[in-house]
Amino acid sequence: MRGVQLSIVCFLLITTGCASKLKNPFFWEIEKDGKQSYLLGTVHQEIEISELPNFVMERFDKSQGVGVEIVEEFLLRPQEEVIKERHEQMSARYEYNRKHHLKASRFFTADEWRQMQAYVKTTGLKTEYAPVEYFAILISADRGQLPMGFGYYGNGAHLDHEVFVRAVKAKKLLYRLDDKSRMSDECLDLLDARAVKTMLNPKYDESQSASRANAMVKAYRRGDEEYIKRMGGGETPEEKKCLLKDRNERWVQIIDEVHADRGPFFVAAGVAHFLNTDNVIDMLKARGFKVRRMTVP
Repeated sequence: MRGVQLSIVCFLLITTGCASKLKNPFFWEIEKDGKQSYLLGTVHQEIEISELPNFVMERFDKSQGVGVEIVEEFLLRPQEEVIKERHEQMSARYEYNRKHHLKASRFFTADEWRQMQAYVKTTGLKTEYAPVEYFAILISADRGQLPMGFGYYGNGAHLDHEVFVRAVKAKKLLYRLDDKSRMSDECLDLLDARAVKTMLNPKYDESQSASRANAMVKAYRRGDEEYIKRMGGGETPEEKKCLLKDRNERWVQIIDEVHADRGPFFVAAGVAHFLNTDNVIDMLKARGFKVRRMTVP
């Protein structure tokens, strides 16, 4: 009977959730010139805002501005409109690549390129200068998976999305940590090329990717900093530079300026940006910030 009562309570409290609160969240207070701002490290999957300890959202509530890595207005827009815009963006990138003689094949071996042509031939399109994302979408669709970038961030619970939506509803000042494309085209091609190579590998097992993602979520929930340092933020030096270092350098300038002008400032971004080499926290310390990780009282 007690179990039934608990289930009913959980159902009635579903808006706040019955998920366990994180006991060791990746959450930091930063201080400079007598003012505080806050950094929330996230993972882009399966974590709900209801899992955050109350003190995290209390800091969110008192912050004037919210900075997010992923300001995906497309999450609030019709899918057809989003897909049309993405095709227009890829067409523009195709024209840029053609003008500057940037061929997609530069990211692949001859064998990998031939494999991709098997997908391209069915479309009847010339794709020598197509962005690598084009091939990633074709192969993903052929395998019955969601096309990369077409609504990916809207699947299931997504902490970044929930922070973004809450900030919109609370009429917070919203700041993009990245520009609209999030990363340079070259960086996007580099990351998409790795995804394509993985899918073309005859030994590719989708369950391995799912297993790795689940392991990352578990590490996040237990606050395992060392695991996330090992597994998050790109696989090659080139990926780490474009995915983390280059972006972090831009972000700390935004954080410093907004903190000074409109603090407290609440920032939510992938936790790897706060832990790996060339991380945001070390860069902020170099700018005179004091930083402390906050824990459950």
